[in-house]
Amino acid sequence: IWDQRDKSGKPPEGFNYGTYHSHDDIRRYVSTRDIPPKLGRNRNHGTLVASIAAGRKAGSFYGGVAPAAKLLIVKTKSDDEIGYSDAHLEALKFIDCFATDRGWPVVVNLSKGMNAAAHDGRSALEVGFDEFAGGGRKPGRVVVKSAGNERDTHVHAEVHVPACGGERLRWLRRRQTSGGERIELWWSSHDTFT
Repeated sequence: IWDQRDKSGKPPEGFNYGTYHSHDDIRRYVSTRDIPPKLGRNRNHGTLVASIAAGRKAGSFYGGVAPAAKLLIVKTKSDDEIGYSDAHLEALKFIDCFATDRGWPVVVNLSKGMNAAAHDGRSALEVGFDEFAGGGRKPGRVVVKSAGNERDTHVHAEVHVPACGGERLRWLRRRQTSGGERIELWWSSHDTFT
């Protein structure tokens, strides 16, 4: 596990931030029942996704898709100017180096975050996914990205503004107990807006 957010330990080789927990570290945590608090179960999402991917059959749970798979987990930070894109690109680099050193194939499951960005294949993160998987042609390298849970929430809109024209964009914000709100606007780089 590479926890990019935890500054209390040693980072993985080749990186200068976060804390790396090796396979042996994790075995020791489990055997001594002395698990660092930051590595506890993520009851909201992380443990669920890991179980679906590689969980073993237990009780009424039939098991994950690949119960014999090994998990390499990166807990990404999201405090960069462009959110979590840089952290995810660093995670892909780490995962690729780790798997290459061992001769392992990799399926990266990115089941995190909102569906922001232009969705045109040119964002740094989209280019990074494509490079990691060689455009789908690199043997043993696959990236799976969730589609999000937004379904019918109407969080995306497209507005056409004619030359020298104007348009009003309105949105309704529902009351929330926490969190903020973000709006992204995307347009062609040769257009100018005020």
